[in-house]
Amino acid sequence: MGFEILTLDQLLERLNKYNHVELHIHHTYKPCKADFNGNNGLELQQNMKNYHVNVNGWADIGQHVTLLPDGLFVTGRDFNKTPASILGKNTGAFACEILGNFNKGSEVLGGQQKDSILRLAKYFDDKGKYVRFHRESYSTDCPGTGLDKNVFMSEVKSIGGAKTSVEEIRYTWMNYIEGDLVKDLQRALNSLYNTGLAIDGYLGDLTIEAFRKVLVSQGQTNELVRIIQKRLIQLGYKLSKFGADAAYGVGGETYKAIVKFQEDRGLEVDSLIGINTLKELFKN
Repeated sequence: MGFEILTLDQLLERLNKYNHVELHIHHTYKPCKADFNGNNGLELQQNMKNYHVNVNGWADIGQHVTLLPDGLFVTGRDFNKTPASILGKNTGAFACEILGNFNKGSEVLGGQQKDSILRLAKYFDDKGKYVRFHRESYSTDCPGTGLDKNVFMSEVKSIGGAKTSVEEIRYTWMNYIEGDLVKDLQRALNSLYNTGLAIDGYLGDLTIEAFRKVLVSQGQTNELVRIIQKRLIQLGYKLSKFGADAAYGVGGETYKAIVKFQEDRGLEVDSLIGINTLKELFKN
């Protein structure tokens, strides 16, 4: 069949027609999240199929679906066909590749992508079907040394029970903006405070924790100030004279905007930009 892009709900509805015995979880390693531009999921899937068929000599792409960074799935091998997934464990399995390199120090599983894989795993776990990381049955790091199976399954199980639906679960990043400005923020924090954050554009627990190192005051000039100024402008605070010039001038328009912002949000009005002001600045 041709490749299709499915939402999680569409995938789960389709899976109801089958009786897979377990879920296999992999990371693609290559291509990775950095190769995804928001519109090339089908192209990346075709490239993987070409490699699997022309280099590995397989009959088809190995996995049933690939999970993209935006949380959508690209279909692969027919769902009623045995995957090329984990030697000795393929019969009856459903194989999912998560687009990314999730080894420590590389990319981070987060945002909609993490939400979708947890929900998919929850679907299998609720049916009493085993959720298997590739490395459990083969000598490999897959799906990445940065993913802890115990933590992963704890998060899966925290979704559920009869009282809590998946839709009610919220992660830290859901409360904050996401995208290029957050990536710039993460780069600035890494450069100024050596925080070692992944540049993934999601403002999650690790980025919030990094805010504890920050105290921006009048007289400072750096990229973090520029990002704060951009966010103030997005929120409607005027910096009409100098704009986002990276300079927190003493008593200047950035100072006045920060003081007004702190007043508006019920924060301590001290013109200092620390964790509380940063969290308010980057909320949705």
